[in-house]
Amino acid sequence: MVIILKKYKINLIKMLKNDATCNITILVISGCIACDIVVHNVKEAVTFNTKLPISINIKNYKDLSPSTRKQMKLKDFPTVIFRKDKTETFRFSGSTAVACINRYIDLYLK
Repeated sequence: MVIILKKYKINLIKMLKNDATCNITILVISGCIACDIVVHNVKEAVTFNTKLPISINIKNYKDLSPSTRKQMKLKDFPTVIFRKDKTETFRFSGSTAVACINRYIDLYLK
């Protein structure tokens, strides 16, 4: 299992060049309790799904360039983006339970 945790200054191009075919990107803002909860829950869900090599990228909204923000169509935080083979398969905003994230992984990354 591959877990990649990066917190600062990762642009969209680097994110798309990850070795793992399954990628979960979490977009957070500093001081956000819901963001901390969803980061913890995604880590738990990824460790539960040990069959897939899933990389996790944690990005701070303020570290993204304005063009990247517009391209990603960000409106609410935390935003969790699921990608498989460099294609976005699912996205949700807000925090949710580990069981829901496990189901999303089953549906959108397997």
